[in-house]
Amino acid sequence: MKPFEIEVQHSAETVSDLTRAQYALSHKTARLIQVVTAVVCLLIGVHAIGSVAEPFNYFFSLYGCLAIVFINVPASSLAGRVVEQIQKSGKPFPCSVFVFGEKDFNVRPKGDGGKGETIAYAKCRHLLRYRHATYFFLNEQAAFIFPDGCIKGQSPAEFQAFLSSRTGKPCQTLYPWLSASLWSIIRQKKAV
Repeated sequence: MKPFEIEVQHSAETVSDLTRAQYALSHKTARLIQVVTAVVCLLIGVHAIGSVAEPFNYFFSLYGCLAIVFINVPASSLAGRVVEQIQKSGKPFPCSVFVFGEKDFNVRPKGDGGKGETIAYAKCRHLLRYRHATYFFLNEQAAFIFPDGCIKGQSPAEFQAFLSSRTGKPCQTLYPWLSASLWSIIRQKKAV
């Protein structure tokens, strides 16, 4: 296998997406409980299950609606704070160069003549697809992002298949129904 390279120029969008993916993965059980609780409250509020007298049924309906509408607020807030910290530092967003080999890949800052850090594919805990990018998670808090636009010479699906074959992990979609926002759904519908 001939080693290949991917260059990722980070931006507010990639940092935000990476932060959101990390949050979604580390809080997936809490988000699932929030969605299930919201749906049950809505069903109680509209008298589909049980019978709660007025005006209490309105409280159940209100909680169910608000819980669903605001499911992404913590992730959005955290992503916004991380991006703001980088912007306030006055430094540009970093550019990372990844060189993929047979058993591992090397990551280093662009322009750095040093060796960088070598990561064995076996260290992969999760391989995920989320918001037009592939994520290589070392743990729930540490991950590398590979936006589709940075992958040259192969399709994102081919790159994911390559990583899957090296890591032994399937590339899974990160619960899009838990992480979808109203705006992402509208953008997706307009694109179709």
